[in-house]
Amino acid sequence: MTERHRPHILVIDDAQPVLDLYGEILRTEGYQVSLTAQADGGIDEIKRAKADLIILDLVFHGETLGVPLIQAVKQDTDTTHIPVVVCTGAVRVMNAVEDDLARQGVAMIRKPFDIDDLLAMVRGGLTQSGLARVAHP
Repeated sequence: MTERHRPHILVIDDAQPVLDLYGEILRTEGYQVSLTAQADGGIDEIKRAKADLIILDLVFHGETLGVPLIQAVKQDTDTTHIPVVVCTGAVRVMNAVEDDLARQGVAMIRKPFDIDDLLAMVRGGLTQSGLARVAHP
């Protein structure tokens, strides 16, 4: 009997308490989770992670690093298929790029987020990429 694939979610956010929260929520749902507080690892770090879905913020230490990172993910043939969920409190930045992100198929949610809404976006992204929802452990 083979073990069922547990989708791997990469979370990129510069706030450690937020990363810890993501980790707890997503692991409870049965996902494999990698957490990083650095957005400057770029596309190479994302490729190494071999994630099935990415959750990221748009602003890191006052810099809008999330937008170019999403563009790199969507333009690279090795990562373009990976669903991206933006979760940010940077409302002005999100409003400015919302249309472009929507055209790229990027889901967006504002902080503070509702856990059920976040999980629905994760399940939706994984379903669209062909990965079934993980059963609770």
